[in-house]
Amino acid sequence: LLAEVFAGKDRNSLTRLALDLQGDLTSPTEGIFSFSHEFEVDPHSQYWWKVRVYTEGGKSAESEIWTFVLMNTYPRRPELIPPGRNLGNVPLKDLTLNWSSNDPDGDELVYDVYFGREPRLDEKDLLIRGTHETMVDVSLLKRLDYSTKYYWKVVAKDSYGGESTSYTESFTTQMRADLPAVTPENPRSGASDFDAGRRSLSWKTSLPLEYYPEPLYFDVYLAEGQSRHSLIGTTNSTDIVIPSLKGHTTYSWYVVVRDASGKEKKSEEWIFRTSNRAPVIDMKYPFAPPGQSSIPVTWSVVDPDGDSVTTEVFFGAEDEEPVRIASGRMTSVFLSALDEGTSYSLVIKASDNHGGEASKEMQMVPGNRAPSVAVVNPVSREGVEPSAVSFRWVGEDQDGDSISYELHLKSLDDSRVIGPIDSQERVVRDLGENEEYSWYVVATDSRGAFVRSEEAVFRTGDKSLAVVLPVSPRPGEEEVPRSHTRFIWEIDGEREGLSYRFVLANDIEMNNTVIERVLDGPDIELTQDILSNTRYFWRVDLIKDGSEIAGEIWSFETENLPPEVPRLIFPMDGASEVSTRDLTLRWEGNDPDGVIVSTKIYLRGTEFVEKEYSASESSLTIGELEPGRRYEWAVEFIDDGGKSSKSRYSSFVTGNQKPVIKLLQPSRMFLEGATTPLVVEWELDDPEGEDLEVGVYVDLAEESLGRPVAIGNNLERYVITNLISGRDYLLTIVAE
Repeated sequence: LLAEVFAGKDRNSLTRLALDLQGDLTSPTEGIFSFSHEFEVDPHSQYWWKVRVYTEGGKSAESEIWTFVLMNTYPRRPELIPPGRNLGNVPLKDLTLNWSSNDPDGDELVYDVYFGREPRLDEKDLLIRGTHETMVDVSLLKRLDYSTKYYWKVVAKDSYGGESTSYTESFTTQMRADLPAVTPENPRSGASDFDAGRRSLSWKTSLPLEYYPEPLYFDVYLAEGQSRHSLIGTTNSTDIVIPSLKGHTTYSWYVVVRDASGKEKKSEEWIFRTSNRAPVIDMKYPFAPPGQSSIPVTWSVVDPDGDSVTTEVFFGAEDEEPVRIASGRMTSVFLSALDEGTSYSLVIKASDNHGGEASKEMQMVPGNRAPSVAVVNPVSREGVEPSAVSFRWVGEDQDGDSISYELHLKSLDDSRVIGPIDSQERVVRDLGENEEYSWYVVATDSRGAFVRSEEAVFRTGDKSLAVVLPVSPRPGEEEVPRSHTRFIWEIDGEREGLSYRFVLANDIEMNNTVIERVLDGPDIELTQDILSNTRYFWRVDLIKDGSEIAGEIWSFETENLPPEVPRLIFPMDGASEVSTRDLTLRWEGNDPDGVIVSTKIYLRGTEFVEKEYSASESSLTIGELEPGRRYEWAVEFIDDGGKSSKSRYSSFVTGNQKPVIKLLQPSRMFLEGATTPLVVEWELDDPEGEDLEVGVYVDLAEESLGRPVAIGNNLERYVITNLISGRDYLLTIVAE
């Protein structure tokens, strides 16, 4: 016997839930079969259902339509969570009650909370009614007493009238405590090396401040030496910011703790002595213009403690030990007899009369200009996330020298010098929360010239639960591959449930978006190529529970492709009879992703002595070459990123052209009736500019060329003094 089952919330529109159900024969003698089928239902609902049974032979029977209504299931009994580990001494401050419960039907629950001094709690003890939360801050709703036993319970209710009540639990509040005893933390009593630059004092209390339901107040008194103590401030915490202290000075201090009622307790007096602080030297790089062999150098020396300072100045060439050239209380010297291009070392040493010493060394090259640097971010910002702060700046060197950087960062309790840094960006981790920081950058070129940026200020905020930290590319990284570029980051904090919005743009404002993707994992590899020799900006936003937190912006620069290999145009490889005067070499080529900033031409003769020329155009004219010589030449391009490409060497052979003789006097080639003395003058010109050996021949017309009547180098004049009257003569001038 088989069956099919129909059910639904609408009596007139039932849905078949099962077909060909096999029945179990429960009574063979009577032929009784039993069937069962389970299906999901909605709580608090009415259903209608029917069945049809049938045999394989085609017989069937159908039931009438039946109905049933699902009853409401009561909420589960609330489970109370104790308000503290020690139920016999629960602190009054921020006392909260917590519980957990749920409803089997998934109904929304509300809670009534009862709280009182008697075990049998009733309506007079109702603390809060109909709350949807599973916690309540009792200290905000009710004034609590010390050393008192309290009882509490929670009633959970659903919207269908179902409710359940927790067991009644109890706890006893803390005993009333006296004002705490105070002991010094920093500086400790008797300390002799307290940093005078530290702008705070701190102390400990015998009981934690959380133990007191009402705030406590701490009045701090400080005195220098034997002077009278004065109040320097009042605070609710266990530390306080203080005015500037003097170095190598004895101080005493104490703390008075009091409560809101006016009760107070004074601590012991503690003594400490500050350490001596060394002088601070500040100097700017002195620039000596080309051709100037002397230069003034100035600096400033400040002693934080106001001590008298003596200065020594040492100077010498880089490969020599610097010698002392001045000492005293000066703040400037005049350096002379400097050689342009030579590296010198200048050392300033400053010492105070309490043993504090400072030294500053500088490398200087006359004619070398200092680089420039300016801070970019963060500047005048509030609420900077302190876990990983991205610092950016821009710098350049007019002489094309490489630059390294130092990042100087300071707050009230934090001071860092980070470097050397070879990029213009650095991520700094673990700054203090809600602190004001100042920072600047020092840029130094490869020859020692340096400059300091303007100082910028920003303020941190609270630390986020999760922070994105870049792994690759590193902030400020250069030469990043443009194909299959991969971005990787990591999370400092809670990772569960996070997804990421990756954004890549070519502007710092992130307006010109190149790629934007939402990802489940902390990395992405681009399938498209990005532009070469281009600065890009990227960030990763955190997405959780439908909300987004914008991340920091980092930059990188893609790889710079080298220029094309120069194509040599003229003279062609293997050319002969090339002119030796004013020969113009020509070539062509360009850079695919930048600008060609320098072109070098290499020319060498048969002795392979190579000369180097520079050109700003695509041609170069060589004034003179030797005749009949084989030359080789090549061209090298250098782009704005320092990449270069060089052509192969091409060869040519210069020619040796005949000299030219131009007759000046007599003015005619045929002369009749010539008389002596006869002056003959001519002009010589050799295409290669070489010296000419000149021979002068005067022969009878019917005779062959005889012996020269004159020979000389570069000879351009001859006077004929002996001619026979009535005879024909032939004048010949030969130049070699």
